[in-house]
Amino acid sequence: MSSDGSLKAFYLSRERNTAEERYMTNSPTAAFLSTAIESSGLTQREIAGRAGLPKPNVLSMMKRGETKVPIERIPALAEACDCDPQEFLRIAMTEYHPEAWGVLNVVFDPKLSDRDLGILRMLNMADPRGEITWKKQDSEIMIALFSYILGWMRYVGEVPKE
Repeated sequence: MSSDGSLKAFYLSRERNTAEERYMTNSPTAAFLSTAIESSGLTQREIAGRAGLPKPNVLSMMKRGETKVPIERIPALAEACDCDPQEFLRIAMTEYHPEAWGVLNVVFDPKLSDRDLGILRMLNMADPRGEITWKKQDSEIMIALFSYILGWMRYVGEVPKE
């Protein structure tokens, strides 16, 4: 190959790399959105429509980190992409508004009792890999199970009767 051919290939690859770098982002929120869109199996047009965005190209700008994902759009985007809205919001708030997110976490931190923590520990022992996905029927079964256990504990005298 001539030196002109290899020089041309070098410049072409540099142009391609520059174009690819332009679309890479350091934004965790943009990366989350990009992954969610790819995993959804839907087109950007479909997601934009479901999320109430006026044009699909806005999603492209968000994916590249050229524009921030509006916080108020996260629930609709999460639903359209079938991803976790809490995780999406946590990532966006940590990136865009870390101070406000820190305050919200302190103020709204759920205070769990020792009993609550014990139940969560039991769940983690029963399902260490987090394979259980809860449905409404599962919740009803768990409530019935705990009611039964409470009744048994009252019967044997471990819990005072009402």
